[in-house]
Amino acid sequence: MGENISHLQEQIHELEQQLEGKSQKGLALNLEARIAEYQNRKIECERLEQKLEAQQSQLNAKNTEIAQKKEEQEVLQLRFSQAENELESYQHSIAELTQRKDELADLFALADICVSRAGANAICELLALRKPNLLIPLSANASRGDQILNAESFERQGFSMVLSEEELAPSLLLPAIQKLYDHRSDYIAAMDKSQQGDAISTIIQLIEDASL
Repeated sequence: MGENISHLQEQIHELEQQLEGKSQKGLALNLEARIAEYQNRKIECERLEQKLEAQQSQLNAKNTEIAQKKEEQEVLQLRFSQAENELESYQHSIAELTQRKDELADLFALADICVSRAGANAICELLALRKPNLLIPLSANASRGDQILNAESFERQGFSMVLSEEELAPSLLLPAIQKLYDHRSDYIAAMDKSQQGDAISTIIQLIEDASL
């Protein structure tokens, strides 16, 4: 009987050891599974973080683009506002010039003498109206030099006084104007003798002479 009990105790002890081994093995397997699950979740978290960083980078790029577009829009609005102001100023200037143009004939009629640049249109009007004039041609630095040639031509023919832009100063301008006014009748007489007033007859005569 004692032997049976001893054998039974041994079997129970063996079973306890087996159970303990299986329990430890199960715990180890469970721990490995949890570690593997943790690593998988860590990898997934890292992947999600990378995806989030990429999305954040794209969002930052979009925000930067929006800011640039907004800045460009503000610049365009500023330019548009400036253009509107310039257009308004230009229209105002046109209106003033139109008004002055309407008054120009009266101003010429009232003037005894004129001070002018030496553009072709200007000097031809002065000649046609027989207005004694002081010409101040644009300098060679500010033009192609045609006004200088125009002024020299009218000066040689006795139609105009000439004062170069480089010499322009109150000490010279005022005495020149006074001299022009004092001798205005001489300039009118020289212009009266000019054949340039009848341009049509001159052109016809040139054509007729060339056809002979």
